[in-house]
Amino acid sequence: MALVAYYVHGRGRGHATRALTIVPSLRAMGHDVVVHSGADALEVLHPLERPVDVGVVPRGPLAPFHIATRAFAARGGMTTLRPDVVVSDGDAPSMHAARSLGIPCIVVGHGLV
Repeated sequence: MALVAYYVHGRGRGHATRALTIVPSLRAMGHDVVVHSGADALEVLHPLERPVDVGVVPRGPLAPFHIATRAFAARGGMTTLRPDVVVSDGDAPSMHAARSLGIPCIVVGHGLV
């Protein structure tokens, strides 16, 4: 089955709540899922077996810089993990990192799939 790098937007708890259903379903199908998130979402995601803390992109005029910094860090993590697919639930940096590495990426968010 697939190795899935599952990234969840860390500000707030809505995206993380969705992951509480999706991640166990993927695992029940036999996929190996590594969850990445930060900030508020980590508390919600704790039952999913030690999510990797990747922080959160702060709001404000420096947000594009922080997105680029996080995307660079995610590239490094993906290069080490070597996932078959990336699921990005509201996490833009992971989507950009996956695309730059040629890793298939499924983007989930407000009205997006």
